[in-house]
Amino acid sequence: MRSESFSVGEFRVIRVWEDLGIDSDLSELKKVVERDHGLANLVLAFTEDSSLYSRTAAVLMECYKILHKRNGSLGVLKPNHSISFVLNTIGLGHLMKTYESEEAIARQEAVA
Repeated sequence: MRSESFSVGEFRVIRVWEDLGIDSDLSELKKVVERDHGLANLVLAFTEDSSLYSRTAAVLMECYKILHKRNGSLGVLKPNHSISFVLNTIGLGHLMKTYESEEAIARQEAVA
C-alpha cells in the first residue's frame, strides 16, 4: 500500500496514494494501528477513484475497534460517493467521522 502519514493536531492522517479496488489489501494499515499503541485518532484519505470491498471494509472495522478501545476515533477525509455508500451500508458511516479538509481535522470539525 503506497501511502504517506502526517500529523494534524492530535490526529494522524494516512493518505493512501493507490486506488483501492477489489484486490486491494489494507492489512498493512491494521498492523500500523495494532503496533502503535500511542495512536488513538486516525483519519484516512483515499483517492477519488477508490472503492471499498468486503476485505478492505473488514480491515477498517478492525481498525475502528482497536482505536475505539483506546478512546480514539477513526475518520475519513473527503470520501467519494462509493466509499461513503459502503461505510453507511456496513454501519461504519455513523461511527467514523468525516472531514472536509485538513483544516477541519485540525479544528476537529467533523461533518454531521
